[in-house]
Amino acid sequence: MFLAPETDVDSPVVFAADSDLACGGVPGSSRTLALTAPHHGSEANKAAYITVSQAAPNVVWVRSDGNYKKRPGPAFLGQKARVCTLCRGGGAPKQTVRLDDTPSGWTLATGVRGCNCK
Repeated sequence: MFLAPETDVDSPVVFAADSDLACGGVPGSSRTLALTAPHHGSEANKAAYITVSQAAPNVVWVRSDGNYKKRPGPAFLGQKARVCTLCRGGGAPKQTVRLDDTPSGWTLATGVRGCNCK
């Protein structure tokens, strides 16, 4: 896990890599946290979603992957705010995910599609 912590002007970002985030360290924040989906949203890392929900109530999950049958898993798909570079079965082309840092935290930039994985 790599953390770019919240500052007076910047919202927090967590790069999860393949971590299940059991190490802790997920910051609580009043602003929306940007967090990369561990192991491309694989169900093997489902514990991460529980860990994060206990620490940070507002999260936008960012997933980068190809078009694979088993990813993302149900735990990723159950998250409220999520975005993918390429959605499984979504039919849309690959996209660059851009987020805007607003006073309330991270939001999808104009023109970025939210997750539409099937």
